[in-house]
Amino acid sequence: MNVPFVEYDKGVEILATQVLLHRNEKPYLATIDGFMGVGKTNFALDVLSEVYFNKRGAVVKEHDLEREFSQGMREYFLIENHGAFRPLMNRRLDFFFDKKPDLHILVVSSFANIINFPTEKIEKLRQNYNLIVENPYLLGKQ
Repeated sequence: MNVPFVEYDKGVEILATQVLLHRNEKPYLATIDGFMGVGKTNFALDVLSEVYFNKRGAVVKEHDLEREFSQGMREYFLIENHGAFRPLMNRRLDFFFDKKPDLHILVVSSFANIINFPTEKIEKLRQNYNLIVENPYLLGKQ
C-alpha cells in the first residue's frame, strides 16, 4: 500500500475533503495517532475549522467516545488516540458505530525521525496508517 507522507497543511486538506465528501448514514471516523505533544489536537482542530459550517462533528479523545456517542450522532468524529491498543479501539468503534475507522492518521514531528527506521518498521507504518503527516509547527519551522 502506498501511504502518503504529507506536510501538515496538505494533511488537513486531505482529511477535511474526506469528511466533506462522506455520504453515509454512519459517521465518518478518523483516528489520529502520535506521540504525546506532537500536535494531534491542533491537527484535529484545524480539520474541524475547515468543515465546521458544512458538517456536524466532534474532536474526541479515545477515552471519551462513550460520552460523545451518548450525546447524539454526528456526521464525523476525529478521534485522538492516546496510546489505546489499535484492535481494542477498533472494537470499541465497531461497538458504538457499527464500523471500523475510515482513515488512520499518524502525526509526527518530523519525517527525519522516520527516515532512519529499518525497512520492516516503515512497512509496519504503511500497513497501519493511511496517511502520515509531518507537523513542522511543533519545531518552529513555520
